[in-house]
Amino acid sequence: MPDPRLIRIYYEGDDDRSLLQGLQSAKLLPAECELALRQDKKRAGGREGLFAELAPFVRPENGVAGRAIVVLDLDDNTPEKLAAWFRRQLTKALRADAASMREVQSPRPGVVMFSITKGEHTGCAVLIPLGLPDDEELRKTLGIERFALDDYVLRLVRERRVYESVSDLRGAKYDVAMRKMTEVADLLRKNGLAVRQSKRLLHILRATAGVRPSSAEFIHQLMKGAAKVLTEGEFRSLFSPLADDIAEAAKLLAQVP
Repeated sequence: MPDPRLIRIYYEGDDDRSLLQGLQSAKLLPAECELALRQDKKRAGGREGLFAELAPFVRPENGVAGRAIVVLDLDDNTPEKLAAWFRRQLTKALRADAASMREVQSPRPGVVMFSITKGEHTGCAVLIPLGLPDDEELRKTLGIERFALDDYVLRLVRERRVYESVSDLRGAKYDVAMRKMTEVADLLRKNGLAVRQSKRLLHILRATAGVRPSSAEFIHQLMKGAAKVLTEGEFRSLFSPLADDIAEAAKLLAQVP
């Protein structure tokens, strides 16, 4: 049996891992949390591969009966639709072991625990939607309609002190980069090209500044820079509600016998 205090966090890809590692380094993840080591994404990447890896960890028999937190992009779903989709995918991955699956709704919107009991063992997974659908500035000023991890990255890079702490962004001054990001996005929209996601705005920003590293490495640099120039309170504020959602998920899992 696994250490009952251990919680493993599952995620979709390298960008997510870079951001979560930054939160872990800043001590914004509960001490009992570890990040899952995703397998070869060429064979089993993204969400599909995630469930193939998650199921053996939470399976109550012939598995680990472990405790997991799963962070997934909200995209254009509601939290309720994402939770329903998650349940279907987890049920499919667990097969017969999902017969006793039970849902526990957290007081925090969108945070739902799925517990699977068989015999004396229980495995659990808490779903956390990633994105900032309640951020009025993202919606009204920047025109974001699909919400994901990139919302936090965009929020982070728009903090001047963080932007100026990253050497790869020195190809464009902060004010120029922010102005060009919105100007190019508006131009694309006027020509009938959708810019509905923070990721598209980040691509524009990276092109303006001539950033070469991968998006995962870029996020790593932003998180590292943020840790140097922000206070703990400022860091936590930029990553609200995600950090609080993860803390709440850990509390839910701690209550499972």
